[in-house]
Amino acid sequence: MAQKHASLPTSKLALWSASGFTKAAISKATALKIETVSQAGAGDAPWGKIARSMINGSAKLVTPTFKPFVDVRDESAAALRIEDAGDTLLFDAQGNVAWSVHQILQLILNNPESRSVFLDNAPLGHADFYVEFIPPAPCFVSSPSGGHASVMRVGVGVSTFAEQLCLDTASAIRDGDIVSTMASADAKLGRFQIYVEETPDGPPLLDATMRKKDR
Repeated sequence: MAQKHASLPTSKLALWSASGFTKAAISKATALKIETVSQAGAGDAPWGKIARSMINGSAKLVTPTFKPFVDVRDESAAALRIEDAGDTLLFDAQGNVAWSVHQILQLILNNPESRSVFLDNAPLGHADFYVEFIPPAPCFVSSPSGGHASVMRVGVGVSTFAEQLCLDTASAIRDGDIVSTMASADAKLGRFQIYVEETPDGPPLLDATMRKKDR
């Protein structure tokens, strides 16, 4: 069978069953490098905790929008604020780029603690948060006058929009022990999708995407 299908334009063959496979069938398919996929028992696997929680469940989706600014002191020690600072670069004492505001925004977005704050505290609808970043070493930016201005802080206004989404969920068990779950829901920006893989050993794999609406 494996030789028969070796020339097909596919990376992997799969067998699907609504009622499940015996252990012997799974072992034989694995030996032939054929994947088995079944809906039966996907919700019963002890390690499929996320799959069970997502069935008939919901998800809170929080979409942040950033508005950064930089507070500085110019060469005369006057305090100034640089608005709309998304493209601003921060230089160290040697004139090398130490930080970019874009890099700081990514740091905030990917930080587990700040993500938890937004997710746990953002009410449904619109809300506003504030994040402050103080460089660990002295930095300067180019001032409007062409000189150097020392950085006091980078402030980021964060506007959030939170939605509670009812999930459409489907789960299947692959090769006898991999619980795969796909959940999706319509959100304001498009179709929100979550894919989860759970196994008896190791942490779950998660991937979330937003398929934006066509304008």
